[in-house]
Amino acid sequence: MDQQQLSVQQFGASAANYLSSAVHARGADLQRLVGTAERLRPAHVLDLARIYHSVPMPRGWKPRAPEPRASHERAHPMREVADMKKTVQILAAVALGAIASAHAQTEFTPPAGKGRALVAVSGSMGARAYEPAARKLASFGYDVFLLDGNSLVGDQGVGLKAAIDKAPQSPNALPGKVGVVGFSLGGGQVLGYAPRWSDQVAVVVVMYPLTSVYKDISAVVARIKVPVLMFAGEQDSMKDCCRIATARAIASAAAAINAPFELVTYPNVGHDFVVEGPHYDAKAAADCWARTEAMLKSHLADTP
Repeated sequence: MDQQQLSVQQFGASAANYLSSAVHARGADLQRLVGTAERLRPAHVLDLARIYHSVPMPRGWKPRAPEPRASHERAHPMREVADMKKTVQILAAVALGAIASAHAQTEFTPPAGKGRALVAVSGSMGARAYEPAARKLASFGYDVFLLDGNSLVGDQGVGLKAAIDKAPQSPNALPGKVGVVGFSLGGGQVLGYAPRWSDQVAVVVVMYPLTSVYKDISAVVARIKVPVLMFAGEQDSMKDCCRIATARAIASAAAAINAPFELVTYPNVGHDFVVEGPHYDAKAAADCWARTEAMLKSHLADTP
């Protein structure tokens, strides 16, 4: 029996799917669990899927003390195996649950019921603030999966990749590569990772993305393998995260190597200009959404 079959028998299809995913292959999500376990004691080290990682114990969980044995009684190997199996099942459930909760997403279905999958990542205001934007994207005919960008910080693209892996599996998603859209904090994460995954991603759109974290713009641009459309407000001064000078430097570096990148800027417009609130700009938002709809339509046909 191979590892995949054993996982199905022991822990169910979810664990087996996880083992074959790119997330497991990269292993960075396991490091997220290690970090969590180090902050929450007691913790236990488990060899699950041939990779050692730490997992926090369920609240109130305590290791079972060995049953007393008579002096002449020997330990029964099968009993020890059975006890270990129960422990592994508990820990596996905790691990998979932690991964799922960290990468939770909300689905917004298109008017027709089915559409190509689109993964959207919110800014630092959280997913709820970007639900209107997700509904807007869904109204264009896409099956949209909204993630909270805050939950992806520091995970080296693992959460985003997991969402891209998962989105096409929805019964509401039509087959084919996905589109990825990011806003502010989420835009920085999307621009930094999604354009390199050309085997799964067809197009990327980022609105006023976080760019101050890019230490090597040339390296970021060199990884662009799919068409990217970026929007920026020329007066964006939000915590110096998304300066227009950096946006233009990215565009210049992309042009130098003929990377498929387009930058659209709006004079006298700041941050969060598509979100209803103090920074909302109706004219810029309308143009941005129209260009986004056209960009997605040109790269996400109804068939792969």
